[in-house]
Amino acid sequence: MMRDDSVIGAEPYPASEDKMAYIKRHIVSGAPVFTVYSSSGDELASFDDLEVAVGVTLQNNLVPVSVH
Repeated sequence: MMRDDSVIGAEPYPASEDKMAYIKRHIVSGAPVFTVYSSSGDELASFDDLEVAVGVTLQNNLVPVSVH
């Protein structure tokens, strides 16, 4: 799929920082947990599955970014 930059008012990629959500992997009681943070660092939610964390992030019109 090609991107059309000619659309008036279209936001350039990547999305602005306020629309980004950062996903960080933690280990809790020996199991991985994926926590979603706002661009300001506030914890939004935690999930036991990365795909679910990414899906919920996208459903909320945020751009998921992995934090290593």
